[in-house]
Amino acid sequence: MRRRFHAAIVLPVAGVAAASLPLACSSGPPTDCESNATCPPDATTDGSAPESGLTSEAGPDGGGPETDAGLADATPPIDAGADRLVDATPDVVLDAAIDAPSDAPAETAPPCNTSLAPHDDVCVLEEALGVFVAPPPSGGSDTAGDGSRAHPYATIGKALASLGGKPRVYVCDGAYAEQVSLGVPVSLYGGLSCDRAADAAVAWGYADAQATIAAPDGATSLRISDAGSDATIVIEDFAIRSASAAGQDSVGNGLSSVAVVVSGSTVTFRRCALAAGSGSRGSDGTTGTNYAADAGIAPSGAANDGGAGGLGGTITCADGTLSFGGRGGDGTTVMGSAGADGGAVPATTTTTASIDGMGGAGGGATCMRGDPGANGGPGALAVAANALGTLSPTGWTPNGSGRGQAGGPGQGGGGGGGLAVPVQGGTGAGAGGCGGAGGTGGGGGGASIALASLDSNVTLDHCTLTTASGGAGGNGAPGQSGQGGGNPASVTGSLACIGGVGGNGAGGGGGAGGPGGLSICAVYRGGMPPSGSSPCVTGDAGNGGSGGHGGDGGSNVLGPAAPGPPGPDGPAGLAQPQLQSP
Repeated sequence: MRRRFHAAIVLPVAGVAAASLPLACSSGPPTDCESNATCPPDATTDGSAPESGLTSEAGPDGGGPETDAGLADATPPIDAGADRLVDATPDVVLDAAIDAPSDAPAETAPPCNTSLAPHDDVCVLEEALGVFVAPPPSGGSDTAGDGSRAHPYATIGKALASLGGKPRVYVCDGAYAEQVSLGVPVSLYGGLSCDRAADAAVAWGYADAQATIAAPDGATSLRISDAGSDATIVIEDFAIRSASAAGQDSVGNGLSSVAVVVSGSTVTFRRCALAAGSGSRGSDGTTGTNYAADAGIAPSGAANDGGAGGLGGTITCADGTLSFGGRGGDGTTVMGSAGADGGAVPATTTTTASIDGMGGAGGGATCMRGDPGANGGPGALAVAANALGTLSPTGWTPNGSGRGQAGGPGQGGGGGGGLAVPVQGGTGAGAGGCGGAGGTGGGGGGASIALASLDSNVTLDHCTLTTASGGAGGNGAPGQSGQGGGNPASVTGSLACIGGVGGNGAGGGGGAGGPGGLSICAVYRGGMPPSGSSPCVTGDAGNGGSGGHGGDGGSNVLGPAAPGPPGPDGPAGLAQPQLQSP
């Protein structure tokens, strides 16, 4: 290979020896005295006087030559010396030295290591390796762009849909308001510069910054799912943020703010900032309805029709429980029949012999009234959430708390006994009142989670994880009041025996307070993400909601039934760096 170098030759200044010049291309120094300027004053190569162009006048005292003449023999003027140096090296010798083949190898750039990141070598910013993305102010366009350096796309989503088999997406510094979803092993490199010159040329480089991904409406900004474990996805130089959540899901739990969700994938985050907003508050519970609010007391029994006993009142409650009063006994000329017993499903527990819903005895000349029904008993205590939530590929779902149990129905009264003399039937007894419905539990507070990892291998390398506050749990609702028991019917005939009054329904239980929301940097199921070089800053855990109070018991002439139990308060959330989810 032949190489030609264009070298500048620097001329020596007076008093500097010619040997100090870097000219070593001739075979050796000139040997004649004229070329070396070493001839004696009275001799030249051709025997003539020297023609140095210098004067040789006598000094003022008639002695030797002046200083200038002496210097002419030892130190030639700058121009004369320069002429000699250039003349002493013929052109043919200099050209031969410059044009001679070089033994040194050609100076070529080393090959690009395409496995490196732009942070390590910008040579990888090539269209053969990736698709380019820039914000619109920097020339990005999803309609006019083609993903090249000169014509990048405007969104990461468009680039992922237009990979054409390329393994990378290069993202210029800027803000991208979109939700990014990865289902294949493609790496994202952010923090790049893409300066556009006046001639429309674009120079891509590494800017040591972070491109921002922030999904609108509080959605998860980056979701990586089912990309497998064979290839590692690399996410470098991004700020990935989720906005604070607002509202509740279909069952009243607060919505969560989760910056990144990784499931079934192997991912390395490097120099990234993952930040979540606040979780939203869970909704308060609502008071249920086990009987119509305008129903009043339970149905009363029917009057007797001469010798025929009247029917007892009946009611079926919204929760499927029911109560019925006993039918009145019939009157005959021989002997009146006894009234039927009242009851409830499920059966009430009776503790007093005279308040047991038994029908009155029939007779010849006398009969007996039916007994009142027993009051219903309170339901079981509501159960607060025993877990704060559930991790899934869609993110974090808080658990709501339990609702209060409905109060038990009152027992129907017993029917009045029939009479023989005169023939008169007994009246029907009143039905027992329905128990009050339980209040529903409060919704769980939404979480603030920077990273959620499910069955994945996630590495955090010099990242920061930041969370805000977890949402508060909703309050449990109060229970519904129990319904009053129904009355017996009025008698037809002064001697007829009447049925008993129905027992009162118990009050419904209050709902439990919802659990507070999480503030966790990394929630994981499976392997724990190593994060030794990645600090975590959490916000506050959400407070648990208050339990609702129990509903009052129904009331009539028997006095009130038992109220429902109050609901428990919900547990507070957690604020910590990591949490393993079941």
